[in-house]
Amino acid sequence: MKLFFYGTNRRENREKAGLGIISFAIPDIGFIFRSAQKGTALECEYQALIKLCQFVEANAGLFKGRKLEFLGDSAAVVYQVSQGGASSRFPRPPLKGFSADGGSQPGPQPRVLERILAFKKKLGFSILWVSALENRAAEQAALHPTVKNFRLPEKLDTSFLEVFKSKRNSDSGLSSF
Repeated sequence: MKLFFYGTNRRENREKAGLGIISFAIPDIGFIFRSAQKGTALECEYQALIKLCQFVEANAGLFKGRKLEFLGDSAAVVYQVSQGGASSRFPRPPLKGFSADGGSQPGPQPRVLERILAFKKKLGFSILWVSALENRAAEQAALHPTVKNFRLPEKLDTSFLEVFKSKRNSDSGLSSF
């Protein structure tokens, strides 16, 4: 089963934090998730991947016994997650966007990669790169309207999204999504 993730921000310089979007799509069940997110483009990509992992974990029954392929168009994220599970016999340089000492350098904290690697081990997914044109999570929402009559084998668990309900929308730019 192919599961797509995508994240970016709207800044010209994508390495600076700003307003962006995270998204994941699961075409086999007709599900697309999108939300506003603040951060660098790389941080948004990682947050999209984490939300996808949380969704799969919360709805394990839908994915039981299936080979899961997580597909993203961020070569950096795909490479970093793929190499993060490599043997620790060989020292690796710090990941771009991560500080070697775990300090407050802009970008995802080192715990983010550790969290994704724990999900990868638990869920047993592979992560692969696809071009932006093939990334279903990056496509415009209008291309894939909500499917009202689609029957799922069980109710979807979206409890992990409760964090979005408790936040107040204090940024006027967030309403544009």
